[in-house]
Amino acid sequence: MLTLPYQHVEPDRIVLGPFCLDKRQRISAPLSYRDPSISTNDVCIITPPLPVVQYDAATNRLILDTTDRRTFGHKMNSLQETLTQLLPGTSMLQTFHVSNTLTLYACSTASLQHMDGTLSPITSIKAGQMIRCVIRMYGLLQADVSRYRLQHFVPNMWIVEKGDIFQSPRP
Repeated sequence: MLTLPYQHVEPDRIVLGPFCLDKRQRISAPLSYRDPSISTNDVCIITPPLPVVQYDAATNRLILDTTDRRTFGHKMNSLQETLTQLLPGTSMLQTFHVSNTLTLYACSTASLQHMDGTLSPITSIKAGQMIRCVIRMYGLLQADVSRYRLQHFVPNMWIVEKGDIFQSPRP
């Protein structure tokens, strides 16, 4: 899985494939990424270190704060706007980045990797911890007649401590 740093993702390079029935008989369309040097069948990005607002194990909802990462927040807003523009007619996209809050869905069996290589279950995550994650965006799913939602998966997450190699300077 080729993963791009968020700084290098250009939202206008995202391509929406044709809508069709998926294997579960839902209407969806695949996403891909195309530019002169790369072509992928999904859009995988790695986030900067972001503080956890909360993880709800009942809904698998992971909420991250982008307040201190304005460049990343702007990129998520641009991505959301681009995806909305790709939808037919007056359709709406369920928002995933609103008011400096990024909402992702992370499977309850997902693991958090620590810098020493140890793993802990995502259910052990605490509000305020810093994490980086890979977000694999692979399609848009029709939720109802005029609403769609981003299909995504979070395959990798790392706990980031001050001074870790994954800790990058603020933009």
